[in-house]
Amino acid sequence: FWGGYTTVSMADINKLFAELKKLEEESASVSASVTEMGSGFIFGGDIEYYISYDTLLALRIGYLSSSSGELSTTEKTGYGTYTDRTTISASLVPVLFGGSYSHSLGKSTSLLVKAFFGYGFASSEIESFSSSSNSSTSSTLKIPFSGGSAVTDLETGLQFDASNNVLMELNIGYRSAIVSKMKYDEDIKTSDGDLFYKKGDMLDYEFDFSWLILGAGIKFRF
Repeated sequence: FWGGYTTVSMADINKLFAELKKLEEESASVSASVTEMGSGFIFGGDIEYYISYDTLLALRIGYLSSSSGELSTTEKTGYGTYTDRTTISASLVPVLFGGSYSHSLGKSTSLLVKAFFGYGFASSEIESFSSSSNSSTSSTLKIPFSGGSAVTDLETGLQFDASNNVLMELNIGYRSAIVSKMKYDEDIKTSDGDLFYKKGDMLDYEFDFSWLILGAGIKFRF
């Protein structure tokens, strides 16, 4: 079992937020702020099979959750103050196969090198919230997406033998996982009931889950 901190690129999504912010601020009555997507957490588990004392094969299943990105706008007019907030969240479930090699550095410490390859199942949701100061009502719209891509995890780290059957790990690594397109998971309709996007239509923005992995884990050897 392992878990830790991860960074994600999300360059396409963060660029979109920046462009929307610039567009909104063309109006003198509107102020806007952006929170970029850039970090998150990851956890999971490996099922390992030793083919020799220092080499093993493994099946890895994990879960990665990225921090949310957000665009908030406030417009002040003679009729009141209008607030809009658009939030994008994203997650990835990688299912990978690979292995690791360990090189002893002493009695109870080893250097690890790991490589995993497989596929990641991605999901995302855009949530749009609107409210105004002269009305007690507000509106919220949620739009789900899904997609997938090839995933590669490359890691190195240290392994410490706590006992004959319990080992501890500290790892640093790099992940490559770029979901080139996400699809709408349901029909999206306008307030008048007209079909705006249909289920299966593509969202033409990359969700790039690639970047740094910092983790720790505990391993039980049977």
